Amino acid sequence: MTLLNTILKPMKHKTDSNTGSGYSGIFIYESELDYISRCILDYPAIETGGNLFGHYTKNGIPVIEYVIGPGMSAVHHATRFQQEESYLKNIYGYISGAFALSETGAWHSHHQLDLPHPSSGDVGTVIKGLEKTGLDEFIIVIGSFTPPQTPINAFVFANNPMQPYRPVEWHILKGMSPFREKIEEICGDILLHPKTLKGEYAKKNRHLFEKQHWLSDKKNIEELKTVVNFIRQKTEHVKVFHPEGQIVIDIQLPDKNMHVMIPDTFLQDLSYTIKINNTEGALIDEENCTADMLNGISTSIIQHIKDKI
Repeated sequence: MTLLNTILKPMKHKTDSNTGSGYSGIFIYESELDYISRCILDYPAIETGGNLFGHYTKNGIPVIEYVIGPGMSAVHHATRFQQEESYLKNIYGYISGAFALSETGAWHSHHQLDLPHPSSGDVGTVIKGLEKTGLDEFIIVIGSFTPPQTPINAFVFANNPMQPYRPVEWHILKGMSPFREKIEEICGDILLHPKTLKGEYAKKNRHLFEKQHWLSDKKNIEELKTVVNFIRQKTEHVKVFHPEGQIVIDIQLPDKNMHVMIPDTFLQDLSYTIKINNTEGALIDEENCTADMLNGISTSIIQHIKDKI
């Protein structure tokens, strides 16, 4: 994700303002949600990201009016995105001077791992950035890819390690942002745009696990990511689903399909199931497994599946 220390002139919130006073939703133009979605669709299997620009209303509610995607030299990995600093610097220099827009946040994708929470790495980075810059808050937008849609969810981070962020709803402003066409006239020579022409963002597709669910702990989300990233070294055809709280890792191989099925009661009960079907869908093998917590969740699951992929 974008490091906060790449922000050049972030909006410095005043302690006596209404900013950060617990609002439940933020404004964004329809065109900018579509733009994020298009960027995600360009990188369906690895992380991508960009930056959010806008202002705060007199009541302290953020309005996202312009979004950029990754620069040419941005770093894209399965579990990490870092914006090209010079690209952000150039764009910000133009739009802050011409339109007085500030960087209010950043966005990045968790691609096909359908877990739209900030990761533990995200939390650590943003908290350190808030302390360094003196900002009261920063918006982080997380997108993912659950074909054919790209759910996009917003979180407001505050400088509070005990409760570092809270989810907020979108208030979608219809149509094109009035800044998009104007900014592209000014910055047309340096702006980069996604190849995908139409986005498929999901307006209401947030899935937040209940506190008793094992994935309500962000460390366990990282463990699941490690498993999925291991599988992606073997095949790109892997997806994660969560029907009724159960986590299903769906792996499509040339001669068979594998399903790692982890119940919502996992960790209370360390058992899970691996099912293997042939390409016609008939069950050819089923194994009941038990996680070895001494080795960790990801290591234990990888040990069970590595010889089957």
